[in-house]
Amino acid sequence: MRFLFQYIYFSNYNSCIHNKIYALEAIDSNFHNKPVFLLLIKTTTMKKKSFYAYYILTTVFVLTVNTSCNKQNYIADFINAKGYVIGKETCNSTGTKDYWVIDLTYLQNTPRYGDTLLLDGTAYTNVIKTKDLAESLQHVGMAVSLDFKVISANKIETSGCTTASPVTYSLKELSIINQGEIR
Repeated sequence: MRFLFQYIYFSNYNSCIHNKIYALEAIDSNFHNKPVFLLLIKTTTMKKKSFYAYYILTTVFVLTVNTSCNKQNYIADFINAKGYVIGKETCNSTGTKDYWVIDLTYLQNTPRYGDTLLLDGTAYTNVIKTKDLAESLQHVGMAVSLDFKVISANKIETSGCTTASPVTYSLKELSIINQGEIR
C-alpha cells in the first residue's frame, strides 16, 4: 500500500487574528486518490515537537486502519442457482420421500446444470431433481433459490417405488445446502 502525504496551508483572513492552519491529508493510491484522512492543526497553539509527535501518531493510525480494512474477499465454497418448482415424482405411497423437479432458468445465462425434460407439453432445458426441498417450498410454480455443492455427474433413475403407477424422471440430482423462496 502506497500513501501520498500532502501539506496544505490555509489562512483565516476573516477573523481578527491571523491563524495558520496546516492540513495533513493522507491519500491512498489504491482508492483512486480519494482522501482517506484529514487532520487540521493550528500552529499557534501547538509546539513543533508536539506537531511531529501528533504527525507520527496520525500516520500510524491511518496506516493501521487502512491496512486492516484491505482483507481478501470471501469466496463462497458453494454455487447458487435460481429456478422454478415444476413438478414432483410420484414413487412412494406416502409421498414424503419423492423427488421434486426444479427448472433452473429463473435467471438468464444460468450455467447448464441439469437436463432437458418435456413435462405436460412444456419443454424445460435446465432441469434437476432433489429430495432436499423444504416443505414450505414444495409448491409447483414457486420461485426458489438453491445453494449447493454437488450435482450428480450422471442421471439418477428412481427405483424401489411403492405406488401402482409411478411417475419418475431420469435427471441429475442436486444436494441442497441452503434454500429459500424468491419473492
